[in-house]
Amino acid sequence: MPNVAFSLMKKQKCQHKGTRLTHTWFDQHGKAVRRHQARVKKAERVFPRPIDQLRPVVQCPGIMHNTYTREGRGFTLDELKAVKLTVMRARQLNIAVDARRVNKTQQGLDRNTIRLQDYLKKVVVFKKDAKPEEIKAAVQVKAPAVAKVVPTIATGKVDAQPKMDVYATMHALRLNRLVTRNISAIKKQRLQNKKK
Repeated sequence: MPNVAFSLMKKQKCQHKGTRLTHTWFDQHGKAVRRHQARVKKAERVFPRPIDQLRPVVQCPGIMHNTYTREGRGFTLDELKAVKLTVMRARQLNIAVDARRVNKTQQGLDRNTIRLQDYLKKVVVFKKDAKPEEIKAAVQVKAPAVAKVVPTIATGKVDAQPKMDVYATMHALRLNRLVTRNISAIKKQRLQNKKK
């Protein structure tokens, strides 16, 4: 066999890429059980605090999804200011805060302000000198304290709108566009017709 080091022969690349690209998931059920056990342990550890933080309702981005709402990352500073809460106090009350998010609409600000007010009415805060019996008697919130907003999409025919002659309007627009595009050719044609 010739010396491959200095020749122009193609070197063979034996790279075992398959092992890096293949992912196995044998312990799917076991990991699901362990995640459940971890959630139960966390609920016991943080008792009587709620398991999850309160999060705002935000509008999904993009043309495809902007009719839907979902839970966001955290409340804005303006929303907290509307209910007279500081960032530190909000985090103490298990309210998520996102300093980067900005309120684009007044409706979104009002919606999340009402959400915060409902939560603050329901939440029970124990003082440092609270008795252990009072704390044990408390009920831990495991479901969302405030219900999520479900979008309502209007369906069906709308008869109230005035009927427009769409095809006639489109035809007139196309005709105007054709005339403006070919104005020089039309003028030439008219001059030739006059000469005849």
